[in-house]
Amino acid sequence: MYFMAATPAQPHLDNLYGCTANCLLYEADPGPSELNIGSQLEPRMVSRAQAWRDFYAQHLTLVVGANSQLLQHCLDFARQEYDRPRHNLAPDTVREALEFWACAIEIAQMAIDLVTGSGAADNDNDRQRLLASVEHQQTSTAFRVLPDIVERSATDLAEKLDQIDRNEPTS
Repeated sequence: MYFMAATPAQPHLDNLYGCTANCLLYEADPGPSELNIGSQLEPRMVSRAQAWRDFYAQHLTLVVGANSQLLQHCLDFARQEYDRPRHNLAPDTVREALEFWACAIEIAQMAIDLVTGSGAADNDNDRQRLLASVEHQQTSTAFRVLPDIVERSATDLAEKLDQIDRNEPTS
């Protein structure tokens, strides 16, 4: 179908593939049509698809270390796969492949926009700040119902941001 071979030399493409596959699965899960990607104090309701694509764009950003070149390679690859001819395939298979790669394109583009919009593409301090913030956001989203974990993550974020502001290496 839309299988992509895993290659040790290009794990960022494997990550994009995994993010896209998981995203589409979660989008299809039963549940509310809108999800809160903000907080209880400052809710921000978006469509279910948008919420999961945002989550996986952040995850992709995190796993590639906010490397804009790797993210661009992900986007280029997803576009190439989207445009690849699919002769002699069943219409449903073609539709699924196009849906998959359209989602991958959106995730990669959102990750690029996150990195460039934050200034992280050309500034290491901004990159470190973005990664620390995304890590906290991912933890907060995944463990929203466990306030102690979210609180610890917020404390860790504050400490990391303080280290970055003092130009100390973060771990």
